[in-house]
Parts: sequence; structure tokens; C-alpha cells
Amino acid sequence: MHKTLKTELELERAATNAANAHCTVVPAELKVVLIHLKNTQWEKAQGSIKVKAHFVTHPDLEEALDAEEMEQLEKEQVEAKKEAQKIADINAQNICIAHNSTLKVYDLPLSSLKKKEFKALAIVLGS
Repeated sequence: MHKTLKTELELERAATNAANAHCTVVPAELKVVLIHLKNTQWEKAQGSIKVKAHFVTHPDLEEALDAEEMEQLEKEQVEAKKEAQKIADINAQNICIAHNSTLKVYDLPLSSLKKKEFKALAIVLGS
């Protein structure tokens, strides 16, 4: 019986120590959260701060970076030209389809028509 009381006392002490540890962790965590909240509120009150910066690079790297930027600009210009050409081709194709659709006689079965001919037929039926 003496051992069970001793074991029970040890279990109670462990539970008490765990509760005490929890009670000390919560205020510490609360303190950290309050500091973070205070800093966040201070940053909002102060507004954004613009920092003037200047990047310093080695002359050898500067030439490589400039060349890389030029390549990127050229790629972007080529892509923009391709996109503009693609839009112009689509517009020209639609104009051609619209013009030819009014002149064409549709005497074939629908199963033999191709995609462009279906577009033309849709334009004729839509107008």
C-alpha cells in the first residue's frame, strides 16, 4: 500500500508540474504574440518606407547582366510580334471566311464539311 501511495503521489506531482509548465508557456507565447501585434500596428501606422538602393556589381558581371537583359528584351519583342501577327492572321481569316461564306453554295452533306466550312455556314445562318 505504501508503494501505491508513493506512485500516486509521483503521478500527481507530474500532473502538477505539467500544468505549471503549461501555465508558464502560455504567458511567454502571449508575450511574443503581443510584441508581434505591436510591431504590425506600428508598421501600419508608419506606412511603407522607401529605401533607395544601388546594386554594385563587378564589371565582368555587369556586361553579362546587360547582355542577359538585352536578350530578354529581344525575346519579349519577338513574342509580342508573334502575338500581333497571330491576331492579324485570325482577323484576316475571319474576314475571308465571312466574304466567301456569302458566295458559296452549300450543296454537300454536313458530314463532308470541314471546320472552316462549318464556320462559314454558321456565319451565313447567323446573318
